[in-house]
Amino acid sequence: MTRQLLLARRIVDGDGAVIQGGAVLIDGGLIQAVGPATEVGRPDGVDVLDLGDSTLLPGLIDVHNHVTFSGDMRVVQQVVAHDTDAMLAQGRVNAANLLAAGVTTVRDLGALGDTAFRLTREIADGRSVGPDILPSTAQLTTPNGPNAALGGGCVDLAAARDRIDADVAQGARVVKIIATGSVTDTASDPTAAVFDDATVTGIVDHAHSLGLRVAAHAHGTAGMAQAVRCRVDTLEHASFLAHVTTTDSGSAGSGTAEPGLTTWPDLATLDLLAERQTWIVPTLATAWAHTQVDRSTPQSLRDLEHRLAAARLLVERGLPIATGTDGGGPGCPNLSLVVEIEQFHRLGLTPPQALDAATGRAADCLGLIDRGRLRAGLRADLIAVPGNPLEHLDVLRAPTVVIAAGQIVHRVVQRSS
Repeated sequence: MTRQLLLARRIVDGDGAVIQGGAVLIDGGLIQAVGPATEVGRPDGVDVLDLGDSTLLPGLIDVHNHVTFSGDMRVVQQVVAHDTDAMLAQGRVNAANLLAAGVTTVRDLGALGDTAFRLTREIADGRSVGPDILPSTAQLTTPNGPNAALGGGCVDLAAARDRIDADVAQGARVVKIIATGSVTDTASDPTAAVFDDATVTGIVDHAHSLGLRVAAHAHGTAGMAQAVRCRVDTLEHASFLAHVTTTDSGSAGSGTAEPGLTTWPDLATLDLLAERQTWIVPTLATAWAHTQVDRSTPQSLRDLEHRLAAARLLVERGLPIATGTDGGGPGCPNLSLVVEIEQFHRLGLTPPQALDAATGRAADCLGLIDRGRLRAGLRADLIAVPGNPLEHLDVLRAPTVVIAAGQIVHRVVQRSS
């Protein structure tokens, strides 16, 4: 593999630091050196790529996605028909689009059958193009419980352990548990816990014994609190951390005031989250996506504002959060991770903090110590974007170069006029 030297006006390293007039030296799929170009130098025999007025930053990480899902009602139809071939075909398209958009690592938190495992193997073998995928087990739930149509229904703890073992043998790298009902499944209650404590604890213990992390789908606080008590590693969604009402002029009352909103937080759950410092993936991009589909009524806009108001509590408490789009579900196409980064900025994070949540902090959320930052010895996953994303986050929508494991996998050639 050819050694490469990348030069850029600035480098954002994934830990909040900015290097002006920077350089990154890549060798054998790993980063060999990062720093000012005057310090990195220009070793003999390297291929030099001068990116001019661009910013180099780590490859983006989407910690919650459904890569094989279409993002519309075809998902439901394909699940009912158990059409794994159609979902795999969709996954190939989505994976290529994600990589071209600068997403170099994806945690896939639920697929039909073995589709995510097959896609992951195709990408690893070079038969398909896409990011490094961390596929989850089936979404563990009760028989006929929320999301059971995807095949993760378990009659008891023993069945859940067996399912974990079988999926790990196929390549699962994380365990997914359904801790509450779903907001998209009218037959389930998103505020109620699905399992008892003993079952959740048993699933977590088994996953941890295999060296795997556990992600818990949890909308309501009953399931959130249970999952945290039972030591899950990440909470997905955390939609109802507070009761939020729309008001004429946000009044403080006993809650947190926002313009036009009154937020009544669940303080006990927030205190527990703060004590345990459990990672939270608020998946705000889904609420944003619904505002684009449902422009005819104000309800989707209210839903987004309510989700943002609740998620601001996480920022105010200094709780660890990471970017995940939940892309692929009905009404939520596999859209740009930039949408989630922008929503994090709306929560009150600075642009550097929002970028860190999609790079270094996202890697921490997944327990990945080999990526997420531009640092010597780490995996060479990088993107280049025009201009300065610390001033304009929207430049992240148009990466000019994407490098995965040291290989240029996407490049936009600027043509002179």
